[in-house]
Amino acid sequence: MIETARPVLEALVIEVTGLKVVSRHHDISTLTGEEIVLFTLATSPVFRAKKSN
Repeated sequence: MIETARPVLEALVIEVTGLKVVSRHHDISTLTGEEIVLFTLATSPVFRAKKSN
């Protein structure tokens, strides 16, 4: 299912970060069922400075 959704997931990452996805890794814990999807990006994303109160 993750492989089928790959183009959509990558498009979302590109839309949010503005960066090209170089690779993707997916893993599921056999103990807890938790899963993780990791995207490697072409460069580091730029973050805005935290607003001070």
